[in-house]
Amino acid sequence: MAGLSDSAARAVLDRVAPAFGALSVQAIDNVQTVCRGETRYGRAWASSPSPCDSGWDSYNWGAVKVKASATKDANGNWGCAPTGFPCFDEDKVTPHCFRQYANDDEGAAGVFRVLMGMKHVSAFLLAGGGTPAEMAHVMRLDGYYTAPEKDYTALLTRMRNEMLPAMGRKAGVSVAAMVTGGLSLLGIGLAGWRFSR
Repeated sequence: MAGLSDSAARAVLDRVAPAFGALSVQAIDNVQTVCRGETRYGRAWASSPSPCDSGWDSYNWGAVKVKASATKDANGNWGCAPTGFPCFDEDKVTPHCFRQYANDDEGAAGVFRVLMGMKHVSAFLLAGGGTPAEMAHVMRLDGYYTAPEKDYTALLTRMRNEMLPAMGRKAGVSVAAMVTGGLSLLGIGLAGWRFSR
C-alpha cells in the first residue's frame, strides 16, 4: 500500500464527513490531525521499528481498536478474528486488537464513528473544533489515548503544523481567525467604498 498525501487524505475525509453531521473545516482539520498523528492515514503500522506489521494493509486511520481479546491459534500465532489484527505494546507480551477496514473510506469513517460517539469530542467537533491542544484535551476526557496529555498535544500540534502547509494552507492560523480577518477586511473595504461614493 502506497503512502497517502495530506491532500489525498483530506479528499477522503471530505467525502465521508457529511455522514457524521455538519462539521466545519476546522473540525475536519482536527480529525485529519488525529488520523495523521495516529497512523499516517493507515500507512504507519509497518514503519520501522513497529510491533504492528500485520496492520500494514488495515486501512485503520485512527488506531481504532476492536472489542475482542487477542488469542493464539493452534500454531501459537496471535490473532484478533474476525475483524482485527494484533499489535503489541513495548512489553510484547499480549497484543491489543485493532480494527481492519477494507479501504480508505471505511478507515476514515471508522475514525469519525469513534470520535462522534464520544461525549466531549463530538460536542467539540460539532461546535466547530479548535486548537490541537483543545482537541487533545477533549480526547483525553473521553479516554481516546493513554499518553500524557502534553505529549499528545505536542503530537497533534506537530502534525497540524506539517499537514496544513502540505495542503497549501498556513499553519498556526485557525479557520475562525481567517473568517474573522476576512470579514474585517470586507468591512474595511465596504467602508472605503461607502466613503468614496
